[in-house]
Order: sequence, then structure tokens, then C-alpha cells
Amino acid sequence: MALYNITSLTESLNFGELALWANAASDGVLFGFFTIAIFFVVVLALKRYDFADGLLVGAFVSFVISGILTYGGFLNIIFPLCFLIIVALSGFYVWMTKRN
Repeated sequence: MALYNITSLTESLNFGELALWANAASDGVLFGFFTIAIFFVVVLALKRYDFADGLLVGAFVSFVISGILTYGGFLNIIFPLCFLIIVALSGFYVWMTKRN
């Protein structure tokens, strides 16, 4: 899809179609950065708790969202895999530290 072809922009009826067109034009980067932004927002929102717990929750939420978007064909498989690795490592750290 060429970026100079703006026929999709003039035929879009709502913001959802415009977001889908922008995601397709950027090869999934738009929704990828969306999931990364959600990850950082959740981690910063949970900063009053332990950092490892906030990291675990943020990575899990982002993993679920990116998994849904990957299943829909909007993201590459690398995003859920990266969030799954973060969930596994932070979950292992939380399990090891809270075992006492």
C-alpha cells in the first residue's frame, strides 16, 4: 500500500477505519506502540506498589492486549512474545522474593 494513496482516508467513515488504515500503512507499528504505551502507563500507575509487582501486572495486561491484537492480525507475533518473556522473568523474581 502506497502512502501517497489517500483514497482510504476519504472513504473512511469513522476513527476506527482510519486507525486500521494507519496501522496497515505502518505495518503494525501503530498498534505496537499502543501496547507499549499501555505497558508504561500501567507500570507508572502502579508505582505505589513494589516495582516488580507493577511490572508483572503491566506486562500481563499488555500481553493479553497484544495477544488479542495478534490474533486479529493487527500485530506481529514478536509483541506478545516479548511481553510473555517480561511476565515470566518478573513472575519468577516475585515468586523468588516473596517465598520467605
